[in-house]
Order: sequence, then structure tokens, then C-alpha cells
Amino acid sequence: MTQTTIEESKWYRGKGSKESMLLREDGTMCCLGFDALRRGFSEKEILCIGSPSRLPGSADNPKLQGLTNEDPVFRVKVNTDIVSEIIQVNDNDSITDEQRKSKLTELFAKLDTEVVFVP
Repeated sequence: MTQTTIEESKWYRGKGSKESMLLREDGTMCCLGFDALRRGFSEKEILCIGSPSRLPGSADNPKLQGLTNEDPVFRVKVNTDIVSEIIQVNDNDSITDEQRKSKLTELFAKLDTEVVFVP
């Protein structure tokens, strides 16, 4: 199991999906931004990117394992169902941070990733 550390002081969450990105220009990130950095993507590669399906590389890129699939009809990279759930939980404005952390921990575990939250 790999480990992704989420720095709560830089974590963009609970504000809806409109402004949420892997890495925003103000330096804050959604939880998947922290995971993308851990997977070897650079800050430049994730800046102003909305989701893993928009990251560089094909769906079979090892850095994207578990995050994206190729749509068989349209032949484009799409987020996996787990990633879509992670995005919904991260951006949900009607749950507490404790609920969010608990659910994200469960979802990331399905990607064989332990999530650690630090101040």
C-alpha cells in the first residue's frame, strides 16, 4: 500500500466543484492533487487541471493506474468510478471534514493508498 499525505492547510475541499482543481493558482489542492504529486506528476503538470482524466499521458500510463480508464466508445481517457466518488466527497459542501476524511480514507484504500491528514 502506498501513502498520500494531505496537508490540511493547503487542502481545497467542501466548496463545490466549480473552483476545485488538482492544484489551484493560489497553491491549494484537492485531495487528488496531493495524490498526483505522490505519483510523480509535477506541480506544472497538475496546475489548473480539474481531474486525473485531464492529466498528460494515456489511460494506461502507470502514474494513472486506478485513476483513469479509456472509454471504449469515444477512445478518450475518463476518470474511474472511484475517482468520481473521491471528487464528489472532496467537493461536497454538506458534510463535515471528519465525514469527508473518513470517506476519503475508505475510497483511497480501494486504490491501495493510505491517506494521512496533517495540519
